[in-house]
Amino acid sequence: MHKTVVLCETQNGPFQVEIRSGGVSFLSDQAPAVGGRGGGPDPYDLLCGALGACTSMTVRFFANQRTWRLSRVRVAVKYLGKNGANQVCFERILALDGDLTEDQRSQLLAIAEGCPVHVALTGGCTIATSFGDIGNAEEEARSVQNDHFIAMQARLRTSGSE
Repeated sequence: MHKTVVLCETQNGPFQVEIRSGGVSFLSDQAPAVGGRGGGPDPYDLLCGALGACTSMTVRFFANQRTWRLSRVRVAVKYLGKNGANQVCFERILALDGDLTEDQRSQLLAIAEGCPVHVALTGGCTIATSFGDIGNAEEEARSVQNDHFIAMQARLRTSGSE
């Protein structure tokens, strides 16, 4: 799966950037306490949001496949900083509304651990950084906007949870 998100400084304060993906754009910024203007979520807010959104979507997809009576998924993710082993830590709380058995709840909790963003964060991902022309990366991003959903479906199929 290839997914490109394009970011560009807005020139509205020292840190604010516009993030573009699949025809949608939004701002990210730092809080005023650290020199930003507070014009959007900071990078750790976005990381927590990515984990929470992926968790919710993965749980919803899994429950829908089984026609379980899950009426609503809520996720809270808190960035806790680094622990004594210099490992970045998050706390994730999952709330499931609906007429679910304890076994179904247990399965949904387990499937949350397999959401693609969780797997990327805990799997020791590799990041290659280089100079280059951004070119038409936004158009590429638009053409692959469903890749995340496809990866989520593939992950669920190979999870072995039924």
